[in-house]
Amino acid sequence: MLAAFGELSRRILGIVYFRPETNEVKLAHLTFFGGRQDSVVPLDSLIPLSETPEHAGANVWAVHFYGRAFPSMFICTKLGGIKDRKLFAEIFGKEALEFAAFRDGDDLGEEGHGEGGGGRQEGL
Repeated sequence: MLAAFGELSRRILGIVYFRPETNEVKLAHLTFFGGRQDSVVPLDSLIPLSETPEHAGANVWAVHFYGRAFPSMFICTKLGGIKDRKLFAEIFGKEALEFAAFRDGDDLGEEGHGEGGGGRQEGL
């Protein structure tokens, strides 16, 4: 039972960051023992939601990757908060926005990259 729970919690995404200058996505999740681990993947390695069997209306849905470099990760967009709608749609696809929970007043600008600047990463 402990092993199953540890493996499940290891694959749940807590925070997703985007680094516009390198076009990379940082996925923050837990390790098997509960510590934080950040995995950095290229934006083009994420499969858009529309190309997967997942449905954004589910409480938890899987984030799939091209190739086998990473196992599928899980994300909850109904109960969490999304800070930048445009950037979230750019990373996961427009279908992911349909049932997502947003923070009021936190849509960060026209371009979808927040106030971004040299070397900073933008949290979703």
